[in-house]
Amino acid sequence: MSKKLCFIFVFFFIINSLFSQNTFENYQFRVIDQETSKSGIYTIAQDRLGFIWIGTNGAGLYKYDGVNYIAYEHNSKVSNSINSNLVYATYVDTANRLWIGTDEGLCLYNRNLNSFETINIQKHFKNETVFSVKSIIEDNKGNLYLGTLSNGLLKFNIKSRKVVKVKSDVPANANYLVNCLVKDKNGKIYLGTNFGLKSLDSIKNKALKVNLGKENLSLFGTIESLFFDRNQNLWIGNGYKGLVKINLYSEEKQVFSYPITSKRIMAITATDPKTILCATENDGLIVVNDQGVVQKKFTNSKFDPRSLASNSVWSLCLDKDKRIWLGYYNRGLGVFDKLNNKVNIIERKFNYTI
Repeated sequence: MSKKLCFIFVFFFIINSLFSQNTFENYQFRVIDQETSKSGIYTIAQDRLGFIWIGTNGAGLYKYDGVNYIAYEHNSKVSNSINSNLVYATYVDTANRLWIGTDEGLCLYNRNLNSFETINIQKHFKNETVFSVKSIIEDNKGNLYLGTLSNGLLKFNIKSRKVVKVKSDVPANANYLVNCLVKDKNGKIYLGTNFGLKSLDSIKNKALKVNLGKENLSLFGTIESLFFDRNQNLWIGNGYKGLVKINLYSEEKQVFSYPITSKRIMAITATDPKTILCATENDGLIVVNDQGVVQKKFTNSKFDPRSLASNSVWSLCLDKDKRIWLGYYNRGLGVFDKLNNKVNIIERKFNYTI
């Protein structure tokens, strides 16, 4: 091999190595606005039109259009306002409808009227008060499943508006919390609950504990977050016991435990198959590879204005432009974006509506 060819080979090897390293090294954090910083952010979602929807702990719902924020707050004098300022879940279904889960139940956003319809869940049940909706997911048959704060899982038919309770193996009088819901490539739905990991049998309308054999004890207790990666590995925020990965399609349902933190993992997402992001309560943002090895940990630093605004990150959203949105516990909204510092030039304007 000539010296020239050898030099070219070494040059491209070095360049490839540099770009193969964790891309998060070059990211910086930015707080987007001061208005949302008054409350914690439970949920962030993007619809097909590109709008970012932000659900807060007491300050209502925000819509961000790339320039302006519009705030939607509950108004007891306006029947078509959002039904509560405490928003747990924002979910965009296959028809691009926005569903909002609050401590007062379920709302549907009407884009044409820029208003909200409150779905009357209570009328379908006797002796029940309020169903606080903590999580939402759509199945492949036109139904929404609603994870509640204390009443387990509900099935809501979008067309008929009928609501039924999903049976389970949880004791009838127990406080049954469904923190999160995910769906695999075949449409099977999994639940993260305070009684561990469950899967939905849609034919029997029943949610049952996922049997992991000898590994059952590893998922005993409250599950905070769930996420399926592109390879259909299920990543689990396992209470205060760190991160778990399960290959549900292997014969023995292999379970891998990664004690990356002793804090709760509130949300999980991925930028690519080998880069998993874990948002934690009081332990910052932890990035691991597909083997659960920590690649980078981001925390707040008072000496670095581009560090995390808070070590408590409640929610994550990867938008269509590959920006990562972070919802903090007490510092509002942040973004992870290295492309042209886009967020720095966003004009901060606020409008308020119902």
